[in-house]
Amino acid sequence: MPIYQSSSFVFETSEELAMAFEGRHPGYIYSRISNPTVQAFEQRIAAIEGGVGSFATASGMAAIQTLFYALTESGSRVLFARSLFGGTLLFLRDIASRAGVEVEFVEVNDAEAVAKSLRRRPRFFFFETLGNPRLDIPLIHEIVSLASEQGVPTIIDATLSSPALFDAKESGAASVLHSATKYITGNGTVIGGVITDLGNFDWRGYPAASITDSISQVGKDLAFLASIRRQGGLNAGVVMSPFTAFLGLLGLETLPLRMDAHLRNANALAQYLDDRPEVLKVHYPGLPNDPYHAASNRYFRGGAGALLTFEVESRDAAFEIADRLKLVTRATNLGDAKSLIIHPASTIFHDNSVEEMDFSGVTEGLLRVSVGIENIEDLITDFEQALRA
Repeated sequence: MPIYQSSSFVFETSEELAMAFEGRHPGYIYSRISNPTVQAFEQRIAAIEGGVGSFATASGMAAIQTLFYALTESGSRVLFARSLFGGTLLFLRDIASRAGVEVEFVEVNDAEAVAKSLRRRPRFFFFETLGNPRLDIPLIHEIVSLASEQGVPTIIDATLSSPALFDAKESGAASVLHSATKYITGNGTVIGGVITDLGNFDWRGYPAASITDSISQVGKDLAFLASIRRQGGLNAGVVMSPFTAFLGLLGLETLPLRMDAHLRNANALAQYLDDRPEVLKVHYPGLPNDPYHAASNRYFRGGAGALLTFEVESRDAAFEIADRLKLVTRATNLGDAKSLIIHPASTIFHDNSVEEMDFSGVTEGLLRVSVGIENIEDLITDFEQALRA
């Protein structure tokens, strides 16, 4: 796919340009609205997910913000899983609350608590397929079923499982989103996000004004896509760049092959760390003794993803182990072909409260590893020398 690195596009006549703005003439107007390279990426993601369509954003966080723009206004109430990525928690604390949106958190493995919260009819229920970095797995099918009974759309962040492992369409969710920075692109080069309407939710009667307006213009089947594109693209400008979309398209070509390699390495490294006396606890749903092992087998195709965490006795010990690693890189990304390690408490959760860190299972001795696709013997050798020292 070519990179259409252009801010705007040429029309032969003023009449054609006017018709394009009115939606009566095909063509691209301005890359904040649509771009051929970005559209190709959106179409392939939608095809993979089995969805109605997709909207590509400048980052995963931009995708989450776009959902808020489209589905809420001041006075709305939304429901979120208690275990969330630190950036999402900060957005809810610093942005959503100031916009007058009430945020409620619920334990996603407590069906009774979920049902009780859903009876209050939040605008949507948002959760992750795998908590980051808690690595808990929600009762996905039960949650979606309970939400459907109340007419509440479920939005799933499937970044850690990727489209290769998790069938979002089959889950019954209304929408799925990804940080395309991670496994979709797979090489740590660009930042991006993508939201897909899975076609599972009937948006008629939804209380958000942007959805109501979109239904009157494009019909119920395209209302959600039209709303997020207008709010996120035309109004907020959080669109993906053509170059990012190009690298995302390349990443999609090898996604299942890379995920197979990620899974093999993650399982082997988790088993190795689980046997080390220096390690107090390993959190990885692929391990048979993990509390979410059965849920992993239930919801994911082929494995539990490639993120794992392990606990050592202290922050100092965690820092020393991370600093002694030679092959594994100290960096905040995940889903990279290269293995990465980070100390969550002092980095991505440094601005979160103690309660928020407890929600996410973050302790001072916790290290998070995004397992790459290097030779597994090299990876284990690297961890061995760091742990022995």
